[in-house]
Parts: sequence; structure tokens; C-alpha cells
Amino acid sequence: MDIFEIAQEIFTTDFKTPQSIQFFIDTVDNNILFEILTLFLLEGIKIKVFNNQDVDFTELDDIDKDKIIESIYVLKPYFYSIGFNFNVKLIDCDKINLKFEKKLSFYSIKEYKYDLCTIYKDKTNNSENNNVMVYYNPFIQAPDLKYLYLYLNTERYVLEITFMHYFQNL
Repeated sequence: MDIFEIAQEIFTTDFKTPQSIQFFIDTVDNNILFEILTLFLLEGIKIKVFNNQDVDFTELDDIDKDKIIESIYVLKPYFYSIGFNFNVKLIDCDKINLKFEKKLSFYSIKEYKYDLCTIYKDKTNNSENNNVMVYYNPFIQAPDLKYLYLYLNTERYVLEITFMHYFQNL
């Protein structure tokens, strides 16, 4: 089964108890984990938020900011069941300058109908103001999952998404 089949199977049933679904057999590095969780989230959004229809994030621009986050957070119990969690932060488009594309840098097979971007933020100097932010490159190993970000553009807002293990907090 690939990640799309797994997501279809998980998101079309009721969510399970936290950490009850194990589909990572081998230990994977943070980059691969980020890539898998990103694809899993994007499929979950398609299935649960947009009822298995084409995803159009511009539809979210018409609803309240809190409702946007709430609509994405319906996926959290499914992420808990696979042992992970995520956070979403909404940023006004005019406050962020990123190059968005329709394809993920690490998975160019599928083209999305919306703009997205993946970023690696080097926070090793522990200074929030001095973060080094580069576009995600699967060949540069991130020391931790928390340094990897997914950005989704709705035209009015940008959703900043971070992943973590279920037991971690950001």
C-alpha cells in the first residue's frame, strides 16, 4: 500500500485510539517522515475537509480564521491514531513572502490544484529572529521534525503547518 491508499483507508473510517495504528515499519529519518506526513495531511484534507472533492483552499478565504483552523483540526484524531500531531498557524498573505508551486519538491509525480511550499528552518542558534530559512531539500537532513514546515496558500492566508510526534509539544 502506498501513502494515498493508507490515507484513504484511515480517513474514510472512524478514527482509532492514539498510537494504535503503526504503519512505519523501519525507523525513518526526519525528512522522509516529513514527506510522508505532508502527503498524509494533504490527502486527509481532501477526504475530510473537502469531502473527497478537488481541494480549493480559496473556499476557505470566505470563512472566519478560527473556522479555517478548526476545519483542518478535524484531522488531529486521525494523526493521533498514527502517533503524530500537527499544528496550524494562519498568517496573512501580505506578511509572508514565499515562492509557491503546485508540486512538492520531494514528490513531483502529483500536481496539486493549489499553491504549496515546504521550508526548512534552521533554529540551531536558538534565536527566533536569526532563523535561517531555506526551501526544503530532501538531501539536507533536518535534525528534528520541528524544523520542517508545510505552507499552503489560500490567497488571503497562508497556513503554516508543523508536525510532531504525538507525545511532543511545540
